[in-house]
Amino acid sequence: PLWAINLFLAGFVYFRQPRSSSSRTFALFFLTIVGWSLSVKMVYVHADQPTGLFWGRIAFATASLIGGSFAVFCQAFPNLPTLRATKSSIVFAITAMLVAGLCLTPLVLGAVATSGAGDILPAYGPLYLLFAAFMLAAFGHGIWTLTRKWRAARGRSKLQLQYLWLGLCLALGSGTTTNLIIPALTGSSRFGAYGPA
Repeated sequence: PLWAINLFLAGFVYFRQPRSSSSRTFALFFLTIVGWSLSVKMVYVHADQPTGLFWGRIAFATASLIGGSFAVFCQAFPNLPTLRATKSSIVFAITAMLVAGLCLTPLVLGAVATSGAGDILPAYGPLYLLFAAFMLAAFGHGIWTLTRKWRAARGRSKLQLQYLWLGLCLALGSGTTTNLIIPALTGSSRFGAYGPA
C-alpha cells in the first residue's frame, strides 16, 4: 500500500539525520501524507457504511495538515540548521490545525454516499471552499518559498531543490487535480482514489 511506502520514506529520511530540521519537517510532511492516503483508502472501502463519513472527515483533516506541514517543510529545506518560527510558518501551522478541526464537522463534509456504479458521492459543506482555498494558499506559499530559495542557491543545494521540484510537480500536480480541483469544480470525487498514487 502507498501509505506504507510513504511511512518507510518518512522514517528513512528522519533516521538518517534526526537532528536536521529538513529531515524532521520532511518526516512530519510525509506522516500527514500517510494519514491522508490511508484515510482516503478507508473512505473507498467504507463509503456505503456509516464509517465512510468518519473516514471522509479524517481524510479532509489530514489533508489540511499536509498543507500546513508542507509550508513549514519548504521553510526548512534544503539545509536550515534549526527551524525558526517565522510569522508565515506559525500562521500556516495554526491555520492548518483550525481547518483540520473544521474538517471533522459537517461544515466541510456533510455526507458520503455511493452511486450505483460505486462512485463516491460527497455532500460538501458550506466551508469546503475555505478548505480548498487554504490548501491552495499553503501549497502556493511553499512553492513561492522554494522558488526564492532556488534562485539564491548554488551547488548541491540548487540540485537538491531541483530534485524536490521534480517530485513536487508529479505529486502535487496530480494529487491537487484529482482531489481538490476536480471536486471543487464538478462536485465529483470520482478520481479521488487516484490522488494518493
